[in-house]
Amino acid sequence: EAILEELRKRKDKLGGAPNFPDGDPLISRKVTRAEFAGYSDYEYAFLTVQGMGRIQTNLSLLLGLNNNEPFRRNPGVMLLEHLTGMTMHADRPGSNGVLNSAPTALLEAYQQAKQHRDTHQFFTRAFDRQADPCLEGRIS
Repeated sequence: EAILEELRKRKDKLGGAPNFPDGDPLISRKVTRAEFAGYSDYEYAFLTVQGMGRIQTNLSLLLGLNNNEPFRRNPGVMLLEHLTGMTMHADRPGSNGVLNSAPTALLEAYQQAKQHRDTHQFFTRAFDRQADPCLEGRIS
């Protein structure tokens, strides 16, 4: 929640929330690459942070449901998409490691930026909108 509070302070500088005029961006389903492309930097970062929080909260369940099959046959990926709007390539080696490390990597990067008093740069550089919209692309 601390990351989202800091992000809210930069809402206008990062393009606002034109796709969510009633308030904060909210994950309601899997988001397509085309939809992500239409989001402002603020919306993209907000949804990513929100999704990482949901991964952390539901990590045991996500890991337990991941059967290392492609997404259409993988209840873990289906739940991930529902909870976070993101997908992942769970049929590739290391998929559980990605689930385990993604929220922690984001939090550690934010804490480093905060320690160096450079959270604005964190929000403008840590969220690569050119990367694949899957979980692996988000943390690479």
